[in-house]
Amino acid sequence: SVELAKVSGNLRSRPSLYPKMSVLKVGFYRELLSFGFNVWACDADAIFLADPRPLLRSPSFAGAHLAAATDCIDVALDARSPLLHCDLNTGLVYLRSSAETIAFAEAWRETIAHAKEARIRDQYAFNMLLKSGGSSLKRDAAARQAGPRIFRANTAGGSLLLGVLPLSHFLNGHIYFVQHAHTLPGAPSPMSVHMTY
Repeated sequence: SVELAKVSGNLRSRPSLYPKMSVLKVGFYRELLSFGFNVWACDADAIFLADPRPLLRSPSFAGAHLAAATDCIDVALDARSPLLHCDLNTGLVYLRSSAETIAFAEAWRETIAHAKEARIRDQYAFNMLLKSGGSSLKRDAAARQAGPRIFRANTAGGSLLLGVLPLSHFLNGHIYFVQHAHTLPGAPSPMSVHMTY
């Protein structure tokens, strides 16, 4: 958009423009998915310290259409069971090319584009579609078979399987800089750090 091209600085401080950028971003994900590409969407404040693709190909995540980490900060509790009460963070999200994921990306884009709230963000719409209203994350038979951190979401775009990435591998700023969880005895090497908090 011409309006977006003229802007410098942080779009979050421009409530009339931020949703437009989110619509373009999620629409771009959808286009890539429609060409058969899987997408790792990564904010500028997130880095990869190791290649996460083998994890997403492993039996624990191979069945997931989407995968995202949460904004939770309790690594030990997350290791026992994914912390679904926290927001999923779209600053680091994986989308596997499939009909289900393409339909979800379209619903995600449309949710942002037609929101009544002027400042809706892609992360809010993502969580709204997966976790609220008529949808809730469930452990049905297909999700259990797909992996221990996989949940079914029934959304306006259809049904899909969501993988919740482990906080021990996908660290946020609090876990990395305050807790130093990656330095504790027996801690796995982090795959990414997202500079949240």
